[in-house]
Amino acid sequence: MKPIRLQATKSNDKPHMSWDAKLIAQSGDWILTYTPSGTSVRHHTKNLTYIMGHSCFGVFNIHEFYNLFVDLNTDDSFKMLYINVATPAVLKDGKISWIDLELDVVRLPGKPAKIVDQEELEEAKAAGLLSPELADKAQDVAAALMKVVNKGDFPFLAANRDEVIRVLEQQFSVDLS
Repeated sequence: MKPIRLQATKSNDKPHMSWDAKLIAQSGDWILTYTPSGTSVRHHTKNLTYIMGHSCFGVFNIHEFYNLFVDLNTDDSFKMLYINVATPAVLKDGKISWIDLELDVVRLPGKPAKIVDQEELEEAKAAGLLSPELADKAQDVAAALMKVVNKGDFPFLAANRDEVIRVLEQQFSVDLS
């Protein structure tokens, strides 16, 4: 596993969040990362740094308008699936970057997925930070995600650790044990 920097920006090119992770694998258009619990995360938008209290697998695509994080509790149980509606990932010079498009889809164990941060999208549109076209794209992507995320197919994964590991190992031809 190689170190890699994860960097989200807002649509005005201002840094949003950044942290270090490990690049596990690439398979076609997909990229898999791992961030261990205890990692320092810089939240530029809120001007704070915090320590991640969970681990996560990051799944990125160089063409899709989302990325997702499979969060695991410290006991390795499934915590949540967090999907950022975002521009396609760019892998370059030891960094994966993307533009956050405000909307997120969250799926907690035993619950259906839901769209969050609608108000952030509306604020960004009103402030002129997101073009009407990009805001519409974000809405369309979130709506499309809601139709498929609860099925649990790759990359949206089932809601338990063992199934997540099995699917990631199969998709990326890696051993995550």
